[in-house]
Amino acid sequence: MSKTIKVPSVEADAIITIEVSGFFLKKLQMTLVALGEQREPAEFKRVLEKLKANDPPEDLYEMEVHLLTAMVASVEKAAIAQNKVTYKDMEVDDETT
Repeated sequence: MSKTIKVPSVEADAIITIEVSGFFLKKLQMTLVALGEQREPAEFKRVLEKLKANDPPEDLYEMEVHLLTAMVASVEKAAIAQNKVTYKDMEVDDETT
């Protein structure tokens, strides 16, 4: 005998607003960095360039990088819009700018 149950579903084009802490964002960023460290720098850069070009991911690693990058960018964008960001000076090599 079977029964029907209600299962929550969200349309793909729905925009959902959530609240997250700065700590949660930091954890997302750290996870993204850890993903980057799992591969050679050139490979990680290739995946990020693929994301920037809007090319679909081809494997689980690329999907994870794409999802975390999108999540981090969304939270950072909301933080900037809500004036929750402070800027700190950071020295970088000329090669990275």
